[in-house]
Amino acid sequence: MNDTETLVMQSVRMRLRGKEAIAYIQAHGVTISLQHYYKVKGKLDKEKLSRLHEIGKYGFVDQHLERIDNLETVQELLWKNYWKVHLNRPDSALRILREIREIQPYLSAYYEATKHIIQKDNGQGSINLSSLGTTAERT
Repeated sequence: MNDTETLVMQSVRMRLRGKEAIAYIQAHGVTISLQHYYKVKGKLDKEKLSRLHEIGKYGFVDQHLERIDNLETVQELLWKNYWKVHLNRPDSALRILREIREIQPYLSAYYEATKHIIQKDNGQGSINLSSLGTTAERT
């Protein structure tokens, strides 16, 4: 995606319309007409499915690993902060423990998905990601 397409996509995500979208795009250094904005927006709309395939084909594994790494890093930092405050600030310690607990379902879902991805990559049966609300059969 070029800069204009990226800005148009961002304006769509922010639910900006017409002149608001043009103002947003111009604030980021790109000048386009309203007509050109709608042309780019239409093109992006037509390419939704192919963009999804590209993400699935090339970006999924990297994104999956990045999210696991981020969650594990956050969890590690939370534990470090917990041990710093647990004796002197029990209210803060309790809040940190709650945040650690809230991370667990996300990590579990990513670990489960990882297991299925590895099984699929090794050619073992089908992949069922029901915990993530997705089911895909191996062909």
